[in-house]
Amino acid sequence: MLSSKNARIYWAGGNPLGGKEALLPLTREFAHFYNKEDLALPGELEPLSKKASFMAAIDYIVSENSDVFMPSHGGNMGHAIQVSPPCLSL
Repeated sequence: MLSSKNARIYWAGGNPLGGKEALLPLTREFAHFYNKEDLALPGELEPLSKKASFMAAIDYIVSENSDVFMPSHGGNMGHAIQVSPPCLSL
C-alpha cells in the first residue's frame, strides 16, 4: 500500500472476516483508519441501521472525503466509488 502514514483511510462495509482483530496490522500502521461506526456518535446510526441506502450514502460521502477508500468486499459500493478518485480497491 503506497500511502502516507497520515492518510485518512476509510474502510466501508460490514465486519471483516476475523473481526476488528483482522485489521490490526493496518490500524497499527495508519493512525487515521476508520469506518462509519468509528466516526458516528454513540447511537447516531441506530435509526438508519435498517436502511441500506442511507448507510451506503454515508459510506459514499465519507469515502469521497478520505485520502484512501477501501471497500470491505467487492460489492456495489466498491464499484460506485471506483469511478471517482481517490480509490484504492483491495
